[in-house]
Amino acid sequence: MPSPAKTEAQPPKPEAGKQSAAARPPIYLLDSMAFIFRAYHAMQRQRPMSTRTGIPTAATYVFVNMINKLRKDFAPQYLAAVYDLSGPVFRDERAREMKPQRKWNVKTQQFDQVDYAGYKANRAEMPADLAQQLPYIRRALEAFRIPILSYEGFEADDVIGTLSHKLAAMDHHVYVVSSDKDMMQLVTSSVSILNPTKDNLVLDPAGVEASLGVPPQRVIDVMALRGDSVDNIPGAPGIGDKGSVELIQQFGSVESALDAATAAPDSIKRKTYRESLQNNRDNILLSKELVTIHTEVPIEFSVDDMRTQPVDNAACRELFSELEFTTMPHISGSPASSLAGVSISLLRCGLPPNPAASPSPSSKTPAPSPRRSPPNPTPNPPRPSPNPRPPKPWTSSPVRSKKPGCPILRDLPGSPASGLCSLGWLAKGGMATLRRPRSLLFPVP
Repeated sequence: MPSPAKTEAQPPKPEAGKQSAAARPPIYLLDSMAFIFRAYHAMQRQRPMSTRTGIPTAATYVFVNMINKLRKDFAPQYLAAVYDLSGPVFRDERAREMKPQRKWNVKTQQFDQVDYAGYKANRAEMPADLAQQLPYIRRALEAFRIPILSYEGFEADDVIGTLSHKLAAMDHHVYVVSSDKDMMQLVTSSVSILNPTKDNLVLDPAGVEASLGVPPQRVIDVMALRGDSVDNIPGAPGIGDKGSVELIQQFGSVESALDAATAAPDSIKRKTYRESLQNNRDNILLSKELVTIHTEVPIEFSVDDMRTQPVDNAACRELFSELEFTTMPHISGSPASSLAGVSISLLRCGLPPNPAASPSPSSKTPAPSPRRSPPNPTPNPPRPSPNPRPPKPWTSSPVRSKKPGCPILRDLPGSPASGLCSLGWLAKGGMATLRRPRSLLFPVP
């Protein structure tokens, strides 16, 4: 399957007669909780971070860097962060109608009845150290003056879906900043998916089809068959990622595949697929309803409230000092200004906070004393080679560290300044990268 094409996050070119509509600035909607969990697990895999008083800061730190990179790369004029609220949602009520599943047991060679535990029943409780960071993340968004949108009784996906639908109708191009595949069903000519963790990959309708194998309007059908283990949506037992795409490519929709399993069973070659569709029709249709993102949630919003505001420097300084983000410098107040100063903490990697201001090697190391002659010098010292081997040239290919989130503390043979390195974006997965000299950020002491 071909990989999705990577495009720049820019609004589509206006058609004739629609210049004023297409000229409206794009709006960026951030799937906040998805990135908070991603930031938390990215740091937990390598090294936790905390203040001297024991306050965990890893997820907050990576999330702040993600916001920084988003604003630096795109300078959005409109940006809003969408949050989930704890509490029951309408899907909980609908999921209670789910019937026991019939799953084929390979060992007993018969179908087993499996009771349904409920919507999102498989989710573990939020880790205590992550829950402790949520107030600080909200404070960071408030310091950046990014509006926080949340509505009781509705999940963030439905809020994003509704806002995307309504904002697109107002002739804004909408970028849903998320790495969740469920969001692909929202993609249209006016709504795109922006995934910063994959080098700002933008998925339009063609990109969704290249990535998933079906167009955006058929994503719901694929997800209905595939199910969702995180949200405990059963789908069709025995039909995985590959089988769900194959069936929708063949029949076009879940309903058509279910009808074919009953009316023309020979059209479905694999017996496991055919029997799964025949034995779980009601649950599959209900799964489709549960994976569908609603676009008509009764919410109120103002586009003007989403306009990017100058950051609150005093609030940022207070928050970053409290969390001991020691390399967070003064942040300019311009909405489109670079927040590049909110960068990877060099102190946490054992590096000087300001390489330009750090003492030179000569000031740190005393001058070597004159070398003394050995007591019994060799009468015939070895001669230097007439054709010495030239040093290896500087490598131009990136070298990725196997230890995410930490610079590569080793020398490259023949490099003009050994140990020079630059850090990749932690929210991408915490990969440190060695590149050409023009991309180097700081020297490793």
